[in-house]
Amino acid sequence: MDVTSDEEVKAVYEQIQKDLTQNGEQLWAVVNNAGIITLGPLDWGTVDTYKRIFEVNTFGMVRVSRTFLPLIRQSKGRIVNLVSMAGRFTVENLGIYSMSKHAAISFSDGLRRETRKWGIKVSTIEPMVYKTPMAGPDYFTREVEKQWNESSDDVRQLYGQAYYENYKTRKDTLKLTTAGDNIYEVIDKMVDAIRNPDPKIRYVAIPGKNFHKIAIFLAQLLPLEVSDQMFAHKTTGAPKPAGLQQLVNEE
Repeated sequence: MDVTSDEEVKAVYEQIQKDLTQNGEQLWAVVNNAGIITLGPLDWGTVDTYKRIFEVNTFGMVRVSRTFLPLIRQSKGRIVNLVSMAGRFTVENLGIYSMSKHAAISFSDGLRRETRKWGIKVSTIEPMVYKTPMAGPDYFTREVEKQWNESSDDVRQLYGQAYYENYKTRKDTLKLTTAGDNIYEVIDKMVDAIRNPDPKIRYVAIPGKNFHKIAIFLAQLLPLEVSDQMFAHKTTGAPKPAGLQQLVNEE
């Protein structure tokens, strides 16, 4: 189902409604799992990329939830929204994706509070990076190339080809080496959100050992000045944009 299409979402709704009526059944849960990602500085590419990401990650979730809400009201069922830990804190060079997930979390919070009176329970699934086709080096490389090629001449000149080539080949952009292998850590939480009589509001899935989970938890509590310095430290060894290097040389 194309979650960006009003017509397609409506057609699926009408078909499911027809099947439920014929079988005397009710729809228990809607799982919003559609999502796409892009990478690169916020001034790369065009505003159309922002729209493309939001149309799937945010408005797709809104469109499906609103359309199927009448059926979920009847069953007093569940809405489960797959979001991301990137929606809790914004990662450098993942700004557009993080923005869309922040908005999706806010929508989920509002929906949960507004639908409690109907007996509906809304949960969010918030994973870190897991190895999926969307979280692989080939996908990331294509997205970075797209963002760079669609950038204005001024922006490409400002960053320079060397910066772009280095950024494109960096494998630590999303810590791919520590991405989770066990996708069932996420799937099991989705199943629990659907089946548990008393589901959690938030399900957080963080791959790796416990200290990774503790570090993520503490990162959300740190002052922004401290977390900014932590992110800056992670990119200390990366080449500077050509325009910035020129300013340093002139000084």
